[in-house]
Amino acid sequence: MARKIVKFSDIVLDILENRPKSRDDDNILYFYLVQHLDKNPLSNYLEMSLENYLKAVIKGKLPSIPVISRARRLVQEKAALDPDRKYLCGNRKVKKELADEVSAEIINNKKK
Repeated sequence: MARKIVKFSDIVLDILENRPKSRDDDNILYFYLVQHLDKNPLSNYLEMSLENYLKAVIKGKLPSIPVISRARRLVQEKAALDPDRKYLCGNRKVKKELADEVSAEIINNKKK
């Protein structure tokens, strides 16, 4: 499973950089990923039935949403450590980080 996550990390990184809405919504991210994979003229992933989609996921032809979600979290965790790429973390991560900073500042002020 870890190999699949790493396999898609580069694609996920590219999508997060170019499609800001995908940073906070795994469904949007997954749509863009399938759209990216659909560039192969033989795939037609975006036009397949639910039954065929599920068969493709089970056979490993398409990643599952949880795999892509974990790949996004991996990419965003690495981005959080890089000041130049923090924007990739999306609003949830940035809001949490700001909340943590404010909490730390409040605690520090109480100690003074």
